[in-house]
Amino acid sequence: MSRRMDAPADFECPYRHNCPHMDGISTTWATEVFHESYQLRHQLYAMEARYKQRIAELEKTMLERDATIAQLRLLHQKQFKANVKKAVPIKVQVRRRGAPEGHPGWHRREPDHIDRTIPVPAPTVCPHCENEKLLPCSEVFKHLQEDIALVPCTRVIEYVHQQALCIRCGRPVYATGPGEMRNCAIGPVTRAVATHLRYDLQIPYRKVQYIMKNLFSACRWSRPPR
Repeated sequence: MSRRMDAPADFECPYRHNCPHMDGISTTWATEVFHESYQLRHQLYAMEARYKQRIAELEKTMLERDATIAQLRLLHQKQFKANVKKAVPIKVQVRRRGAPEGHPGWHRREPDHIDRTIPVPAPTVCPHCENEKLLPCSEVFKHLQEDIALVPCTRVIEYVHQQALCIRCGRPVYATGPGEMRNCAIGPVTRAVATHLRYDLQIPYRKVQYIMKNLFSACRWSRPPR
């Protein structure tokens, strides 16, 4: 084991400014760099310590702030909760559907005339138990049924106009026939129904055309009516 030996007091190394063991670097310069690096590292450690201390203080301050806000909010709620009146439950009386008890019943108004009477023979088989042995009965059961009569066809009217020559205008003119709509391919009833469907019931043009075609068979337009 080698023993450390101290150099004489007046000894000066000839390789002080060009040491072969340090790749020709000056030992004086290396010593200065080492001291500077040591000081910078010491300052860095001190800055990190102060930074951690400030973070801890900031976290503590935020926790205290949150606790203070929670206490103030709780105090605020307590002050206003005492003034809130308790809601009184409202008893809702459920009304049964239909007319009140004892009221005379409502029924559909009976027709004032009969357009057609259809005789229906008695059944030969009971519709309930399918019994085929049925006895004749003198009683008659009458059933009135009211329906809408739709005529599934169009009525095409040709107006043959007798014309007259206007002396002032110099062109032939003709009069409007009864129920005729000039320059219109559809009659007044069809136009009124289409207008009612489009503007009163807010049905689109395409569906108006579909209704007129399938319900009345009266759709011959190349475009929807206006």
